[in-house]
Amino acid sequence: MTVNRFFFLYVITLFFNYSFAQKTWLNFSDYASENPTRSAAFALEKISGNAKFIEENKSLIKFENAKWVYVQCSAEVLLQAKNEGKLERIYFEFANPQPLSDTALVRHKINLVQNGVGLDTNYTGKGIIVGIVDQGIDFNHPDFKTSNGKTRVMRYWDHTVSPTDPLQPYNYGKLWTNLQIDAGTCTSLETVTAHGTTVSGIATGNARANSTNKGAAPEADIVVVETDFNLPNWSLTIADACDYIFKYADSVGKPAVVNLSLGSYLGSHDARDPAAVRIEQLLDEKPGRIVVCAAGNSGAQGKYHVKGIVSQDTTFVWCKSNPANTLVGSNKILFDLWMNQEEANHNFAFGADLPAPNYAFRGRTNFRNWFSCLNTVPTFDTLYSSSGNRLACIETYAEIVDGNFHAQIIFRTIDSTDYLYRFETVGSGSYDIWGGSWQRLSDFETQLPSPFIFPAITKYQRPDSLQTIVSSWNCSPKVVSVANIRNRSGHTDKNGNWYSPSDFVPVGSLENSSSKGPTRLGLMKPDVAASGGVSLASGPVWFISNTANNSQIDQGGFHVRNGGTSMASPVVAGSAALYLQKCSKATYQDFISDLQVSSTTSPVTGTTPNTSYGYGILNTQALFSQKHRPVTISGPNGICPGSTATLSLQSSMIPTSISWVNGATTSSITTSTPGNYRVVLTDALGCKSRSNIQNLAAFSIPFVDAGQNQIICPGTSTILSGSGTATNYIWNNEVVNSVPFTPTIAKMYQLTGYNSNGCFARDSVFVELYNLEPVTYDESVSTISMGSNPFNVVQGIPSGGTYSGPGIIGTSFHPGLAGIGTHAIVYAVPDIHGCLSTDTSYITVFSNVGVEENENRFQVFPNPFNEVVNFNAETPCDLILFDVNGAQILELRNVLASELHFEKLSSGIYFLSVQHPNEKPKIVKLIKSPK
Repeated sequence: MTVNRFFFLYVITLFFNYSFAQKTWLNFSDYASENPTRSAAFALEKISGNAKFIEENKSLIKFENAKWVYVQCSAEVLLQAKNEGKLERIYFEFANPQPLSDTALVRHKINLVQNGVGLDTNYTGKGIIVGIVDQGIDFNHPDFKTSNGKTRVMRYWDHTVSPTDPLQPYNYGKLWTNLQIDAGTCTSLETVTAHGTTVSGIATGNARANSTNKGAAPEADIVVVETDFNLPNWSLTIADACDYIFKYADSVGKPAVVNLSLGSYLGSHDARDPAAVRIEQLLDEKPGRIVVCAAGNSGAQGKYHVKGIVSQDTTFVWCKSNPANTLVGSNKILFDLWMNQEEANHNFAFGADLPAPNYAFRGRTNFRNWFSCLNTVPTFDTLYSSSGNRLACIETYAEIVDGNFHAQIIFRTIDSTDYLYRFETVGSGSYDIWGGSWQRLSDFETQLPSPFIFPAITKYQRPDSLQTIVSSWNCSPKVVSVANIRNRSGHTDKNGNWYSPSDFVPVGSLENSSSKGPTRLGLMKPDVAASGGVSLASGPVWFISNTANNSQIDQGGFHVRNGGTSMASPVVAGSAALYLQKCSKATYQDFISDLQVSSTTSPVTGTTPNTSYGYGILNTQALFSQKHRPVTISGPNGICPGSTATLSLQSSMIPTSISWVNGATTSSITTSTPGNYRVVLTDALGCKSRSNIQNLAAFSIPFVDAGQNQIICPGTSTILSGSGTATNYIWNNEVVNSVPFTPTIAKMYQLTGYNSNGCFARDSVFVELYNLEPVTYDESVSTISMGSNPFNVVQGIPSGGTYSGPGIIGTSFHPGLAGIGTHAIVYAVPDIHGCLSTDTSYITVFSNVGVEENENRFQVFPNPFNEVVNFNAETPCDLILFDVNGAQILELRNVLASELHFEKLSSGIYFLSVQHPNEKPKIVKLIKSPK
């Protein structure tokens, strides 16, 4: 007989969820029509269209912030205000207080990426192809249509039909286009299960049905390939599906993500099989391609894997007869074996032992080398007891597969089910075998005796629950393998009943069923964990329309409960679509590398990477942070008329292209055109980062008035003060606005006025000086004793002026009134403009006292003097000469007799200090006459 090398098991599990039944309204109008007078909470955005209502209804306001005003009122109050034009926008939340499948979006922070939180824009998968290879899709579901009712399913390749025009070059299956779907002529549809539709909904649903259970990439285009599990070499048809999806994406110039929520638990588990190799090739061909798959749901199926280590001592594992219907019939032993070809050069045999409680060896076949099995396929062995009784007939099917040694072992005939049957090895090497009655193979014994009872048990190869992942592409280092965590604790079904899974798994923790890695070659798998268990997603219309399915349908009526890694995988696939929307030229390796460093770890996940959670739990926002490089624009907020503005970008990104909204491609731009400016940077991976929008407003110039021209008298002060709409006024020539100053010459003064936007305007004013008539006043008396009589000053020219200064009364100078010192006497003559022309003379008044007491001890003469003063004393003296201001002019020591020459002194009064030793100084006033 012939046994297929691969045993295909579809990765599917339906779960039934729950939440509280409650009324939900789609929009404000629906609510208002049913509840016009009921008081409720509303929020009003702070926009100009709402300002009048807010101002007139202060009493309704509960609280407010910078963006929203929160009010408590009835719907009819808002409706009336809206009808009167006082209210433009009312926020009304369509929400169910119980968590829906949107919990996956929140847990993995996909919603933050969809809303652009902390990013340059929102990411929804727009411009990306998401390929779903599954059991089909019900494209009639509203979640897979655009706002205008057009389908989002661009292509549908159905493997289950055999048309006269099969898709080329694959030569099987029927291809439908979006035009045919919209026209209603497409006859392919998911009609057996809800699996493909729910997978598609989790990856791409846009929540148009009832605004709940949105998928990860709600604006992506969808390509569906409906698989046929009955086709031979089924895994190769999946590779074909990937090939077609990527080719279609190329034809429309878009990146693509393929989700594979299906697979086989049997196989080489090393990605060396043809399907995996083909998929890896497709991924290597060009960037912008990612494949995501389900890791599998056999984690709770027990220990059906054995990692055998061959030694010179006989090692063995016990296989148990499966009384149920295996793939080759009932009461059989069947398991699948893989090993590297270089590990296969050892011998094997089959044996039998009595089970508990008497554990005892009963016989074995001859040992044979694996490579000898290649000569005859199958190789037959018959197992006899030591007494010669036949216990079993065994078939070994062996082959070499791309460097691997593969064998399937069938205990075709088992004469007694009272035995534990051995698979034994001796020599060196290793192998991996998979069994499991759950997948119609056979189990391995896990209840073992102690070495005291059965010493040979020390050589037993213990089964484990590792390497329970699906095979082929799932084991590729280039394909993202996804584990499954519990998405929610439950939900309310369409009957209004609360659903809760029978097994308790904390939300956010690994589902018991989630398969474990690693691959047969030790590669860490899965790569990441995501929410799958107890998920709600778009369901086929035929399914959600059947009331018999209400317990499996969400209370909203459009979404079906499902679970397993099949539902976790599209969460990651949808996130990959967002990632490619950000970085269109990123490779699968870029995505995997960023997943590894961005996935969340916690005490729940333990140390990562590990064979349960991979590198942790998906965090889409952190994933984006690996590639997002913020871009900001610096520059003014507007442009003054006739001016220009320079805008510059700042970013840590190293761009390969720069694109401003005006078409410029430089790091900074200078423009004279107002408007909204934005720049987009693109790097080598096609990652785009958009800047903030810089609004360059059209500023206006201020009105500036410098005032009227002026003509003033020379030597007088004036004030220049600008006026208008400017906020700051600046004059030239060091004049300060509104501060008095004295012009010295006629001059034009320019005023610049700046407004708060930095725009300016100029005006000017001319300040002219009147011409003054010349005035002469030369006083004939320049020095006079304070005791002298007053005298009339010299008449100034022209006459008619007035005199001013110390000691002046009318036209006479009074020395006693002026006091000792030099005094400026001003003669001023006004002209017709009131300006005064002046001239000044100086009169020095000196004291009447000459030599003080004891003047007979020294002599000073002549006094007044012209140039020379004679000094004679009885004994040597110290002499110091001061001017009338007390400044020292001359100092002489030990003078007895001397001529003091003062030719260079100006005329006026001086004081000579004469000091004998140990005596107080005596002061003599000296007067130098004019020359």
